[in-house]
Amino acid sequence: MMVATTRWQTSIGHTMKYHPHGDASIGDALVQLGQKDLLIDAQGNWGNVLTGDSAAAPRYIEARLSKFALEVLFNRQDHHLEVFL
Repeated sequence: MMVATTRWQTSIGHTMKYHPHGDASIGDALVQLGQKDLLIDAQGNWGNVLTGDSAAAPRYIEARLSKFALEVLFNRQDHHLEVFL
């Protein structure tokens, strides 16, 4: 089951609870993660690394964790324990 996308402004706001050094740096880091297309399913104008185009304003970008990220980061099974048992 895939989760609905959320606007970047929401993600940046939640992240600022733990990283109070400004929303611009958080937004830039999230855009760079989204452009790699591995951990984040991006929707909207995320810019292009090859052409140097910058991403749109955070109010125009939406994202969610990819299936890969959900499996790797939030996998509830402890596979590494099976090796030691």
